[in-house]
Amino acid sequence: MNVQNDPLLIEVPMIVIRNNPSFPTTISSFIIGREQSLAALEKSLQTDKQVFIVMQKETAIEVPTRRDLYQMGTYGKIFQTVRLPNNMIKASFYASARAKWHYLDMQKEIYTSYIEVLPAQQSNSPEAQVLFNSTIDLLTKEIKQVQDVKDIITNKEIINLEKLADTLIPLLKLSDSEQQSLLEELDPHARLDRVYLELAKTKEYKKMESSLKAKVQAQLAKTQREYYLNEQLKVIHKELGHEGIDDFTSIQEKIKASSMPEEAKAIALKESHKLRVTQQTSAEANIARNYIDKLLSLPWIPQKQADISISQAAAILDKDHFGLEKIKERILEYIAVTKYAKNNKSTILCFIGPPGVGKTSFAKSIAKTLDREFKTISLGGVHDESEIRGHRRTYLGAMPGKIIQAISRLQSNNPVILLDEIDKMTQSAMGNPAAALLEVLDPGQNKTFIDHYIEVKYDLSQVFFLCTANNINDIPYALRDRLEIITLSGYTIYEKTEIAKQYLLPKLSQEYSLPTSSFTIPESVILKIIESYAREAGVRKLEQNLAKLLRKIVITKLKQEEAQEQNDHFVITDESLFSFLGAPKYYASSLLNKQEIGIASGLAWTPTGGEILPIEVNYMNGSGKIQLTGKLGDVMKESAQTALSYIKTNASTLHLCNINFNTIDIHIHVPAGAVPKDGPSAGVSISVALISALRQQPLHQTVALTGEVTLYGKVLAIGGLLEKLLAAQRYGIKTVLLPKQNEQDVAEIAKDVRKGLEIIFVSNINEILPHIFVTQQVAPLPLTTNTQNITSTSLF
Repeated sequence: MNVQNDPLLIEVPMIVIRNNPSFPTTISSFIIGREQSLAALEKSLQTDKQVFIVMQKETAIEVPTRRDLYQMGTYGKIFQTVRLPNNMIKASFYASARAKWHYLDMQKEIYTSYIEVLPAQQSNSPEAQVLFNSTIDLLTKEIKQVQDVKDIITNKEIINLEKLADTLIPLLKLSDSEQQSLLEELDPHARLDRVYLELAKTKEYKKMESSLKAKVQAQLAKTQREYYLNEQLKVIHKELGHEGIDDFTSIQEKIKASSMPEEAKAIALKESHKLRVTQQTSAEANIARNYIDKLLSLPWIPQKQADISISQAAAILDKDHFGLEKIKERILEYIAVTKYAKNNKSTILCFIGPPGVGKTSFAKSIAKTLDREFKTISLGGVHDESEIRGHRRTYLGAMPGKIIQAISRLQSNNPVILLDEIDKMTQSAMGNPAAALLEVLDPGQNKTFIDHYIEVKYDLSQVFFLCTANNINDIPYALRDRLEIITLSGYTIYEKTEIAKQYLLPKLSQEYSLPTSSFTIPESVILKIIESYAREAGVRKLEQNLAKLLRKIVITKLKQEEAQEQNDHFVITDESLFSFLGAPKYYASSLLNKQEIGIASGLAWTPTGGEILPIEVNYMNGSGKIQLTGKLGDVMKESAQTALSYIKTNASTLHLCNINFNTIDIHIHVPAGAVPKDGPSAGVSISVALISALRQQPLHQTVALTGEVTLYGKVLAIGGLLEKLLAAQRYGIKTVLLPKQNEQDVAEIAKDVRKGLEIIFVSNINEILPHIFVTQQVAPLPLTTNTQNITSTSLF
């Protein structure tokens, strides 16, 4: 096409814009970033600054072609440029006339267009004059408060339809395509007619807005002005015909249809009314909505009790746990009473015992037996009363207590809830959580429990609460009085072996996808693990060591598969046990095979189970002083003083006549000096160790003893008997001397615990002496330098 010889066309640089087309007699600004458009701008600035501005049809197109551009644009002059970052330029453009391109050169580095400039058209008909006047009148009466329109009204240069229409179009809220269609409209009468129509729509919108404001103002007479937006929205929905059941009505219907008691319904409805007149974006509205949602989420209807047979319950308990017959019997009693007496108040059971004896797992089995939901609430370290009773809603971030939260999540008002580690709660300035539990765990009060957040009575009497603790002495007396204590002292070696074979190994093999037929761990190896790697009251360390053993088997199996070696069965021996688990953590005490002077084997109770507690005594030249070391408590120090007073008083009977207590100093030491020890039951052990040291007679180290001693040598009853006997069995003690007053307690202890132990009951110190000394030959010396050092990590 030969356009260079066409006198109607002019060659001019072209700039392509994405949106907002410009109109004649108006000033517009746009940002230029394309290289070709930038080159066109530079060329125009170097000549007469005249350019052709045209808009592309789709804004997303990055490299437009002829087909992507509208044909109609504007011709005018660049009168100002500002350079921006990223090599872009902001240009100000005055459009002088419409123009359309006939040919475009878009292949070079600069956009070049050959355009025809279209002259402005005039319309002097009477109809045009009426339209012009009507438009000016509309602008003057209805929209003159808008500054841009106000300038148009006062601009005397706008004296024809062409200029008036083109000046108003950019101020209307029109899309790019609608503006482009007006740019392409060459008839000024038709163009202003469309502008007038848009202005008339704006006038109607203003009238509707005023009407809506008047209606809203009438409604706001009874409310605060801050609810304006919410009320206006309601009126708008009503005018548009979108009326329906609003959110507040839906909430109220849910409250009325819920199963909550009338008191709770009244409070919830009151909160819903408050929510209705509160600004929805305010904090008060959020608090009210959360409160109503929490009330609606709670289960209020009593759950139906599952029909469980006693034999079925016993089978479940036996399947999940080995031994613990007394505890199983107590659970079966509870199930039987619950089934027989429908209105029986729930009993609060508390499992006391060292870590790893199965307190938590037994609670899970109880929930499984009762066919109820189960939730554990850990109270270790809790020091805020609000954790139990909930926070009052006046506080930011308030929420219900842990009890109500658990019930809400489980959607059951008769679950089994385990309050774990209740002996680890602490008192602080924020209240005493143990005191808050008094109402929760009291069957006579928890029927009307009130959480500070919900502030409504909630029945907790159907909840089966269970508690666990390590040390009963750390539970406040008032709380302890509401609990039925069940002690899980620990397991015998036989029970640990059976638990490992029947429970732990099948569980771990399933966890590691290792078939039980692919490995063998003999009972002798399990016993070796118990005695040398997992010497504890429970079975947690035993499980950890067995898990480590199976992991080693898996690693070995994978290595053999990679090496293409075939081994379908692994047998763990004593030798491979050492290579897999490393050196033993515990060794049989060397004292058990020795006859030591001044060292007695005591038995001690600790929160982690029973332990052997060696008592060491030595004496030296001095002035009659006694020294006590080993971080002993006041009660234990008094026991040592009592034992020494008894020995001094009965020196002749004890064959200690040639000992001058005023010329010697006595040192009593209990190993594991960094560990606190206390209690009266070391009195017998201290007495025997003193007599042995002063007589210089060796003691049997396979004989252990425990008991409180008086000034007259009587042996009184002690506690923690089961734990101490388990410790004696665990450490290979052969004979145990116990107070006569504990004879009935021993009769109630399982035979497995007493197996292999010779238990002798004594009433006073004189009855102990024939059983504890290796020989009855008495050869006291004036001074001894016996300084045996015994290593122990036990507590008393």
